[in-house]
Amino acid sequence: MPGLIGFTHPYWETNKTKSLLDKMLTMTRHYDFYSRDDIFSNQEIAAGRCHNQVLQKEMQPYRQNHYYFWLDGEFYNQKALGFSQKSDPEIFCLLYQKYQDFSFLQKIDGIFSAVFYDAQEQKVYLISDRRGLRTLYWTIQGQQLLWRHTENGVNRS
Repeated sequence: MPGLIGFTHPYWETNKTKSLLDKMLTMTRHYDFYSRDDIFSNQEIAAGRCHNQVLQKEMQPYRQNHYYFWLDGEFYNQKALGFSQKSDPEIFCLLYQKYQDFSFLQKIDGIFSAVFYDAQEQKVYLISDRRGLRTLYWTIQGQQLLWRHTENGVNRS
């Protein structure tokens, strides 16, 4: 099943994080037609996405200034949000910049899970649609936050 995977790694080497995330994404790619985006890794987090090339075909993370955004799913009401020609990740970042908080989430109709990383604030936000139809499981182990689209993947990591 495609989805989002990642973790924070405050004291790890970049090569170690990329190697671990690569293994996690490989375990997620159950079919040949599943695709993987490039692994994102910096001094704070490592994250990636495996997808079926149907929704959100653009490579992720979507980056705008110091914001990074991964999306699994879709928004249904782009026009009602005031954006008809933009991608869902771009819409999310524009709304966040406008509101400066997550109050806009109540306006989004869709089925999605997402990871939003503010590199300037060094904060990671895990987001699910308001009905919880696209899940994102997480756990904290020591000083490390891990997230994955399947519960058993978080427990094994």
